[in-house]
Amino acid sequence: MVDKDLLSIQETRALVRAARAAQPALVEAGQERVDALVDAIAKVGVEMAEELAKMASEETGFGKWQDKKQKNILASEKLVSYYKDTKSVGIINEDTEKKIVEIATPMGVIAGLIPSTNPTSTTLYKAIISLKSANGIVFSPHPSAVKCITATVNMIKGVLKAMDFPEDLVGVISVPTLEGTDQLMKIVDMILATGGNAMVKAAYSSGTPPSVWVPVTCLPLSSEAPMWMLRFRRSSPPRPSTTALSVPPSSPSSPKPASPTR
Repeated sequence: MVDKDLLSIQETRALVRAARAAQPALVEAGQERVDALVDAIAKVGVEMAEELAKMASEETGFGKWQDKKQKNILASEKLVSYYKDTKSVGIINEDTEKKIVEIATPMGVIAGLIPSTNPTSTTLYKAIISLKSANGIVFSPHPSAVKCITATVNMIKGVLKAMDFPEDLVGVISVPTLEGTDQLMKIVDMILATGGNAMVKAAYSSGTPPSVWVPVTCLPLSSEAPMWMLRFRRSSPPRPSTTALSVPPSSPSSPKPASPTR
């Protein structure tokens, strides 16, 4: 008899190791290539929006596929458009007057906990904001939405491969268990949790911080140059305002304005 809990824990550890090994590729790629990557994911997300929506509705039994399609578009095309000009890799700001340089430093590997209510749009959203900030991500899917979440992750992996990025930058647990998810939350660098009270409580109790700031370090540019302040800012996934990313209801099938994480 196979121990599902043990299998889930082993798979989780392997996925995180692989994502951690792949993550530096995003930093090395630079802002332009990272932006091109998330643009490509958003484009495919829109193309697959209806198919993924129907898969989610059929598998989970929740909601209307028409509404889920709109949320998939919201969590891909509209999300990327909102952050189009946001710097998130390398030097993100230089103040020559104050002689301060701000450098984004990725968290590393992020855990994405995905619910059954909006599985595909939440997966798209968390993958895009993680990759945009040069972080890898491993998903723990709700057991009743494994197929549609895995399909979404495989779609993203396809874009990564086409864009010459390591596919291991995103991963998904194929045998999700509570023990596997608990292990995931303990060995990653940040958690993006979406779910009920029990899930959120477990995330906060895991010991993994939601964000970390590195102390400011001062270094001279040369022996003659005045001191410049290098401010290292942890590049954690951004969180857009609900209002800015809301879709105005234009038809009976359109969802009410809502955050793509809901």
